[in-house]
Amino acid sequence: MKHNQTCLTTLSFLALAISASGALVYSTDFESDTVGEAPVTPWAATQNALVRNDTTATPFGPSKNYLESQGRAVGGNGFRFLRNESPNSTIISDSFDLVWPTGNTNDTLRIVARGNSTVNSERPLNQFDVGVGVGDILVGASGTDITFDIAVHFDIVYNFTGTTETYGGTTVDSNSFDVWLDGALVIDNQAMDNATNLANPANTVINDTGYWHRFNAASALGEIYFDNFSQSDDAVVTFNAVPEPSIALSGLASLLFFGFRRKRK
Repeated sequence: MKHNQTCLTTLSFLALAISASGALVYSTDFESDTVGEAPVTPWAATQNALVRNDTTATPFGPSKNYLESQGRAVGGNGFRFLRNESPNSTIISDSFDLVWPTGNTNDTLRIVARGNSTVNSERPLNQFDVGVGVGDILVGASGTDITFDIAVHFDIVYNFTGTTETYGGTTVDSNSFDVWLDGALVIDNQAMDNATNLANPANTVINDTGYWHRFNAASALGEIYFDNFSQSDDAVVTFNAVPEPSIALSGLASLLFFGFRRKRK
């Protein structure tokens, strides 16, 4: 899968801010969920995924609830399923924060989208992998797509509308998807990978998205941490970059300058 690491220009940053206007259908920071238990609706399957809070320090800040996807103590290769019952929509945007801890070097996170066919084998529309040293998005030390122990914000846009969608200063074709990390486009207009199921008339909408934690070792205790999930039935990028103080002050000075000139005229 090709990668296109994009530096956001000022104009595309403004477009990102404007694009975040889709219909929000679901949002959670897990603060209303019970610590030590699985999250509630719309999570349809949460194998080995529990809400945690480390009281004084968490991967996402002090005393913050988050979702921990756990490894299995014994057994062979396999998946744990964290599945979100999406709205029946032809375009879906999933957004979330993720932390991949240093100690987890064996596992893979498979991110999937599925259609609404009544035959389960006909439902998968797309998948891509996040992992250490292997996958479409790489995890590791500084210089990889995702750095160990550092929170990164995902925005994933799936387009199943039949037409090209314009959003955030870019476009995504039908039957294609984009992935953004911290506001940078890292998978750009990539064709979804199951052409047979995409062409199947039984699939008319995207019905659910999933986060499948795969164990690549016979005995694995890997963990992956999630927070701040949201989902929209539109093409949306939710990452909000905070400008550097010097940039913010410069912008404020410019506004004051032009305001002063306007007053003098």
